[in-house]
Amino acid sequence: MHLGYGIQHGKNYYGMELSASLGSMMLKESYTQGGVAESFEIIIQPTFGLYLRPGIAFGHGNLLYAKFGAVSSYFKRKGSANNATAKFTSSETMRKHMVGIAFGGGLEAFVNDHLSFRGEYMYEMYRKLEVAKNGIIEKFSPSNSRVTFAINYLF
Repeated sequence: MHLGYGIQHGKNYYGMELSASLGSMMLKESYTQGGVAESFEIIIQPTFGLYLRPGIAFGHGNLLYAKFGAVSSYFKRKGSANNATAKFTSSETMRKHMVGIAFGGGLEAFVNDHLSFRGEYMYEMYRKLEVAKNGIIEKFSPSNSRVTFAINYLF
């Protein structure tokens, strides 16, 4: 879902947009190292963004645009470890709000003054996240690639 405002001056387009992705995305990983079996899942929950959207109009109602700005997401990480020889099991859950940057671009085709179709690619990057577990510090840099297709109604 997105809400935006833009103006066109000649072939140049200048826009700004606020968007929300209300779904969730899940990443899972399992591995065994030194006799310890570990598994974890990372859930990226609602993402909100504020973007600038400059573009170039061409043809009959087409817009090629770049898009960049700031994003805000919640990351939830659930993990567990099991060591069969040392007979221990541990589990932990972490939830963290993170702010990052996003950039990408897309193509929008206008059917009439009030209806358009849009396809875009966005790449989101967040700062490194450290998770301490059983005396071990794990570091990872969350990122996300997103392809979306939308039907827009313009007022």
